[in-house]
Amino acid sequence: RVNFRNGQRTEPGPRLPSRLFFREMPSLDASFYVKRRIAADGDRVEEPVQRSVSGDSDAFRALVERYQAAVFGLCRRLLYGREAEAEEATQDTFVNAYRYLPSLERPARFGPWLFQIARSMCRDRRRRWRIEERALEAFSELQRRSTREGRSEDGAHSVHAALEDLLPDERRVLELRYFDGMA
Repeated sequence: RVNFRNGQRTEPGPRLPSRLFFREMPSLDASFYVKRRIAADGDRVEEPVQRSVSGDSDAFRALVERYQAAVFGLCRRLLYGREAEAEEATQDTFVNAYRYLPSLERPARFGPWLFQIARSMCRDRRRRWRIEERALEAFSELQRRSTREGRSEDGAHSVHAALEDLLPDERRVLELRYFDGMA
């Protein structure tokens, strides 16, 4: 083996259990093992999910402890490594999961359902970033134009003028974020 960091040859490390190697059964791809693992997890997840639906907060706490690292990792990856955003998305994921847990039809599918919620939360955050970015670019362009033309408008007036030039959704996002203090 070659260490990719320094190019030195190294001795192989300890051998992992054979069930972790995909090459032992070449006819099966990695998705088979993931599906098998999720199915095995389903047996252990159904009971805490059902207890959580009936109001047992300790059962939901156990689910959070079990899945929080995986959900955080997914959110961090989908949010381009932004740790603080990933933490917020993870927390929002579990809040939404708790809120909509009674609508989960198959408790054994809790893991995939939870990861779908996390993906949706991250997608919504990225969409908000794009809207904010476009709005701020439009605002900065308006400021550049006004300084180029030699206008010395009142700062508040130019901000309101820039907001009026935006699409209603983009304007509302900025108003909520910067004027109403919402994240």
